[in-house]
Amino acid sequence: MAEPNPSMDLIDYFSRLVVGAGDALSITTASGRIVYWNKAAEEVTGCPATVAVGARLPDILSTPETLEASWGFHLVMVAAHASGSPPRRRSYATRTYADRATRVFVSTLQIRGPEGAPACFMFSFTSAPLETEIDEPPAPELGLRPREWEIASLMMSGLDTQGISVELGITQATTRTHIRNILQTLGVRSRVQALTRIWSLYGDPSAT
Repeated sequence: MAEPNPSMDLIDYFSRLVVGAGDALSITTASGRIVYWNKAAEEVTGCPATVAVGARLPDILSTPETLEASWGFHLVMVAAHASGSPPRRRSYATRTYADRATRVFVSTLQIRGPEGAPACFMFSFTSAPLETEIDEPPAPELGLRPREWEIASLMMSGLDTQGISVELGITQATTRTHIRNILQTLGVRSRVQALTRIWSLYGDPSAT
């Protein structure tokens, strides 16, 4: 299969890939579980591909999983709560699990590993009842607030202060303030150290 275009939105890439491959694309996780990307039967806002996970959904949603796809790039799936101020690059898919409708929030954030690791993508999956407001901070082990997590994610995607400000529609001064808060919360002094710390929590996707 063709390599993904770095400038292409990941959901768009998967949508095209799934459509091109037929009804489903399966990816085997490092632990042997299988994740299926199925073509949606119904229109999903911004995302013609929806997510159907095989066995042990709670484990997958609560535990970082490294997925290695057969065409040579890696995926990282991270349990992180969507917030009141989510990234704009977000898609929704509605699934039924444990006899209740749930909404799965999918963040498509392109990231790169340290020391020349392959291009990677971070997925943030949160399952919650549709009638429930999700107000918990994402990645609670980091101690970051929702907006700080949003900015940290964009930093991991390679955006600088100006790029983050444009993406979120905020001033560069506000972005710098949030970045200082991120560094302080993580107990580091530089952006590189902050991203390395975040990266260490989720493992190295280049590891097989």
